[in-house]
Amino acid sequence: MDDGIDTYLWEQLDGPRVTLSDAHSALPSFNAPDVGPEGEALTFQLTVKDMGGLQATATCLINVSWINVGPVANAGANQTVVEGATVTLDGSNSMDADNGIDSYHWTQLEGPPVQLSDPSAVQPVFSAPDTDTQGAHLVFQLTVTDAGGLQGQATCIVNVSWQNLAPEAHAGDDQQVSEGTSVALDATASSDSDDGIAAYQWSQVSGPAVTLSDAGDAQPG
Repeated sequence: MDDGIDTYLWEQLDGPRVTLSDAHSALPSFNAPDVGPEGEALTFQLTVKDMGGLQATATCLINVSWINVGPVANAGANQTVVEGATVTLDGSNSMDADNGIDSYHWTQLEGPPVQLSDPSAVQPVFSAPDTDTQGAHLVFQLTVTDAGGLQGQATCIVNVSWQNLAPEAHAGDDQQVSEGTSVALDATASSDSDDGIAAYQWSQVSGPAVTLSDAGDAQPG
């Protein structure tokens, strides 16, 4: 209270190191450091000296609280697959800037329902469903939750294309007939598992040539 303060000196005694704007200022500043969920305590000591050279010290405590930053979900790239294919969803590129991702959860939003191997896995798999000629459009949502309870969401699309399966031809049973007999061939047992048989075509590959009533019929005579 007599000759006034001549100098100030701030020193950090404890906690994550920070840089003071001016350690010799009466009012220095600094940026609070990043901390974990438990927070951190920073201790500073101030030494002041008066004009006569006498000095005194005091300390202060700065408690820095953790602020949880929400995670960023990434459900992977959109995919196009054929029916029956094994499909892997991929949330491995999701991230959390501070305390890490605690859980994953996949939900199907659109399309023919499928069974995920494990909805809580980072990379669950499923079998692409059978479709008609128009194909199918499946939408999945990934929700990630960090250790602090905050969530992030993202979606991905799996387009399932129809895959045409070849038909199975059946030319009927072998026959034993007499000359001059009217013979009917029979392809009605032929089948196609997906979109059906569109056309029949008979051709003679051996023996004396005969004339079919209609080579494009399922049962020509």
